[in-house]
Amino acid sequence: NFFVRFTKIVHEEAPNVKMMLCIGGIEDLKSEEIVMEEIFKEAVQVTDIWSVDKYPSLNYGWPKEGAEKDNFGHYCRRIDDTLAQERASFDRYSYLCGGEKRPMELGEHNEDGDVVGPIRQAERMKIFYDDVEKTNDGKITGISMYQFRDDGRLGLEVTDPNDPSMGIEQPLLKTYRELIHRDFFKPTVKS
Repeated sequence: NFFVRFTKIVHEEAPNVKMMLCIGGIEDLKSEEIVMEEIFKEAVQVTDIWSVDKYPSLNYGWPKEGAEKDNFGHYCRRIDDTLAQERASFDRYSYLCGGEKRPMELGEHNEDGDVVGPIRQAERMKIFYDDVEKTNDGKITGISMYQFRDDGRLGLEVTDPNDPSMGIEQPLLKTYRELIHRDFFKPTVKS
């Protein structure tokens, strides 16, 4: 309710400001509805840019526990299932808005190096970006990499334990550099 009210005020008082809503979207590909759809329906309808945070792999138990075989604070999904969830979320948002299509950003996206390891993290991110580019259906209009430096292995760098002001480049940084220089992923300005 707060988001809906605030968005309406922003649209009235600052019409050039775009509001982004980032929620769970479709979590189960067998479900047609987004998570807590009745609660979020109006928020989806008033927002300008849709977003979902979907990680093909994530250790949500960090920093209390590492991703080990004998604990359950992490997961690793198929990359194409994650992309299918993101696209299904777009389709459902559009349905909730009477078929209208709006930009959809992936507000946070990454593979967790704590779950899949730093080399596989880079490989899986490349596969994901390749799949987005290959399908090019216009449903995903932007991807925000999460994050630059992170001690939980979600970053392009990890903090140097000998000098906290410095980072140690992860294999993902080189891969990401290559990905963002592809024409398909370069930013564009639309009026």
